[in-house]
Formats: sequence, C-alpha cells, structure tokens
Amino acid sequence: MAPQEQVEDDLPLLEQMLVDQQQAESIYQTTNYWLEKNKRLVAHLRAIGLLNFRRPPGDDPADPRRILASFGATDGPPPASPENMVRLLERHSGGSPALDIRSLQTSNIGDPCGFIFEDRFYTASWFNFYLRYVYVSRFMDLSRKVIVEIGPGSGKQAHMLKMAHPDCTILAFDIPPQSYVANQYLAAVLGDDFVGYDETRSFTSLSDFRQGKVHIFCNWQVEILRGFSFDLLWNAASFQEMEPDVVAHYLEACSGASNVYLMQVMTGQRVAAEAGAIGVLQPTTIENYRTSLKDYELLDMFAAPLAMPVHPVGYSYVDSFWAKAQPSR
Repeated sequence: MAPQEQVEDDLPLLEQMLVDQQQAESIYQTTNYWLEKNKRLVAHLRAIGLLNFRRPPGDDPADPRRILASFGATDGPPPASPENMVRLLERHSGGSPALDIRSLQTSNIGDPCGFIFEDRFYTASWFNFYLRYVYVSRFMDLSRKVIVEIGPGSGKQAHMLKMAHPDCTILAFDIPPQSYVANQYLAAVLGDDFVGYDETRSFTSLSDFRQGKVHIFCNWQVEILRGFSFDLLWNAASFQEMEPDVVAHYLEACSGASNVYLMQVMTGQRVAAEAGAIGVLQPTTIENYRTSLKDYELLDMFAAPLAMPVHPVGYSYVDSFWAKAQPSR
C-alpha cells in the first residue's frame, strides 16, 4: 500500500464559500437538518482542518467526525471478512455492465480505516458507493455522459464514477462546508481531472465547463443548469434532508436531465421537534418526487442494498431510476 497522505487545507477557500453563501438567495441557505451540524463542522475545520478526516468517529456524540461520517467523508470499520464482502458485491453486480470492484480500488489519502484485498486498497464506504454505481449502470452506460450530482458529500461517488468512466463529465453541487471537503478531496485524488471552486466560482454558464473533468460548485450555482440538457441527475441521500419546496426548486433547475437517479428514504426524513432541532421541518416523500418529476417515467424502485451481511434495523433507503417521458406522436 502506498504511504498514507493528507488532504491539503485551504481555509481562505472555505471562508470564500461561506461568504458567497451568505450572499445567495434564501432558498440556497443551509436547511434545518444541517444548520447546527454545519456550525460545528465549520468550527472543526477552522481549528483542526482536514487532518486524518477519513478516520471514523469516536464514541463522543459531540465528535465532529460524526458529522463528517454523515455525509460519507469517513471510512470504517472494515468488514470482518473482505472476501465475503467482495462476493456479496459480485452477487449484487451480477448481470450489470458496471466494472468489477477489483478494478476500482480507492485512495488512502486522508488516513481512512481501510483494508487490503488482493493487493488492492478498499474501505467499507467505498463498497457502498460501488453498489450505487452498479444500480445506475443497469439503466444506462455512463461513458461520455454528463452527470450532475446534487449533494456529492465528500466527493467519493464522483471519484468512483470518474475512475470507472474516465471520459464522463461530472458537475457536483453542494452547500459549504461539504463542498469544501469535496473540493479538497477531489483535488487530491484527481489532479488535472478536477476543476475546483476557485475556477467554477466565476462560471456564468455551462458553456464554461471542461469536457471529461469533475467540477465542484456550490449549491446556489445550480441556476446555471437552467436550459441545459444533460444525461443524468444523481442524488443520493441528500434531497431527503431538505424540505419539499427546496427539493422542488432543485429539480426544476435540473429539468434538462434525461434521466434521474434517487437513493432516498421515500417516507421522508425525521421531522424536527422545532426549528433548529435535529431533523427536517417537513418531510420530502415519494409523492413530492412524483410531483416534481411529472415529466419522467419511474422505471424502477427497489430497496437499496448495503455493503453489510445484515442491514441494520430501520434501514429504509430506496434506489429509484427515472427517465424523461418521450413525447407521444
């Protein structure tokens, strides 16, 4: 395994993102679910930075690493039997045109809690990103496609998709500080294949994007997608953390997508006892998606697999794939 490396800090970039967000429209401000969490995470990034940011959190409920874990930044613990877990992935990927997991090892940058299998480095969370890739690959070939990801978290899904399909173009939009974490991670693992916020901040239209690159934007920049046709809108476990009007706004801005992949709790996220408390103010459910995606056909909806021998109690995520309906002749 290569020597473990660290992701570089760039606090001026983080501060620029936060200032830019303050100046954005109210619909793009941090929603209730993330409001308090992100205040703690920003404080952590200012004080500690991204040192060992992929290590799993401790037992302290106040540990900011729990926030990093909640959007896929941390990795761990490894499975008891990597061989059995790889076999589980192979069963789920059977018949899919997705690349074999053996050709998609992850990076050890950021000091993740990972493991070696057949001389390749993996983490448990990387396996879950692989399962989402497998699901989408059953419906479309991602080669040479333009993919828009809303809520990329730490950027690992974009990293995997770029590894699997080097000629695809990815435009990823998120709120800060998540967009900052993804920016720094993707800059470290992708090098010249990455276009960061220091450049995309000045983009005025999608004519500015670079073919075959992964780009990070902040969430309010989604406005540049209006009127733009692209191949796939990807959202995994982040729309459910927003209120229905916010989700509807994003889906309207992304209406140029030919296909949509959603991985959500379709019954909705936990409702907060009051504003500022843990949860959403109003749940986003399958009916909200059906309304916003009225011009799309729901091709499939199935219980999302998890890279664990047994799913935890209450695991209710659902994969779904939607295709824009063809106009009748």
